[in-house]
Amino acid sequence: MQVEWDETFFEAAQLEASAYWVCFWTGDDIEVAARHDPQRITGAASVDEVLAWLQREQGDRRYELFVETVDPAGSRELVRLGGDFRPRGSAVTITLTSLD
Repeated sequence: MQVEWDETFFEAAQLEASAYWVCFWTGDDIEVAARHDPQRITGAASVDEVLAWLQREQGDRRYELFVETVDPAGSRELVRLGGDFRPRGSAVTITLTSLD
């Protein structure tokens, strides 16, 4: 990991999170096929609120945490924030497009 001062932070467009996603996983995806349980979270005041909910609900499952953003054209993107599981063949960012 590398950390450096970078004032281009102020040049980047900042988008508000429209929703968070938590995908709970069971199985290791090696010997046992991973099974998913995706949950869309709206109305959260912050990612801290989502993390608190995640810790209460997780149990012995593994998880991935995403933030959903919507670009000006209406396309949704899920940006992976973290987690302790990533299924084989998955990407960090997933683009979703609305038909309307």
